[in-house]
Amino acid sequence: MLRNTASMLNRAERKRRFIRALQRACQRHDLIVQLYQRLAAQAPTEQHEQILLNLAAAEASHQRRYARALRSLHANPTYQVSLLDRLWLWLLPHCGIDLTMRWIAWVERRDMKAVREATLLVMAAPSGRGRAR
Repeated sequence: MLRNTASMLNRAERKRRFIRALQRACQRHDLIVQLYQRLAAQAPTEQHEQILLNLAAAEASHQRRYARALRSLHANPTYQVSLLDRLWLWLLPHCGIDLTMRWIAWVERRDMKAVREATLLVMAAPSGRGRAR
C-alpha cells in the first residue's frame, strides 16, 4: 500500500511538472506575441510590419495549442506577467530587432526543452517489477 501511495505521488508530481512547463511556455508565447506586435509598430516598412505581424499570429497559434493541451489536462493557462517579463517587454524593442529575435529564439528553445523533458518524465512509467527487496 505504501509503495502504491509513493508511486501515485510520483505520478502526480510528474504531471504537475508537465503542466507547469506547458503553462510557462504558454505564458512566454503571450510575451513573444506582444514583442512581435511592438516590433511591428516600429517597423521601417509595411513589408517588415506585415512579416512581424505574421510571426505574431503564428506565435498566437502556438500559444492556443499550449492552452488547448492544458485544458485537456484540466489545468488553466497562466497569463500572469512577471516583473522580469514586463522588463523584457519594455527593453527588447528598444534594443533592436536582431537582439529581440535572438532572445525570442533562445526563450523558445528553452521552453521546448523544458516541455520535452517534462513529457519524457511523464511518459517514464515507474516500474516496481524486478526490484530487489
